[in-house]
Amino acid sequence: MSDLMDCETCGAFTVYRRSHKCPPVWLVRYHDYAADDATEIYAHEAEEAAEKFIDESETDGCMEPDDVIVSRDGYEDKRFSVTGEYSVTWSAREVTK
Repeated sequence: MSDLMDCETCGAFTVYRRSHKCPPVWLVRYHDYAADDATEIYAHEAEEAAEKFIDESETDGCMEPDDVIVSRDGYEDKRFSVTGEYSVTWSAREVTK
């Protein structure tokens, strides 16, 4: 059986499943939503949780900032303004006649 897999709990790609440890769970929600509407996000830091939340829930490309609240037991709630940008990748191929 291969040791290459996505973790069934946190979704992270792992090479050695025996040594994998999931990052902590953060509760993330849009700033104007109730705390009950928070989504569980696995991340090492609050900022990473905010970015993952927008990446997983955003459908309009996130060109405008979205404010989110990130919370976790034992930590003070933090508010982040999350923005995104598109990246262009160029490729070229030779044209022959």
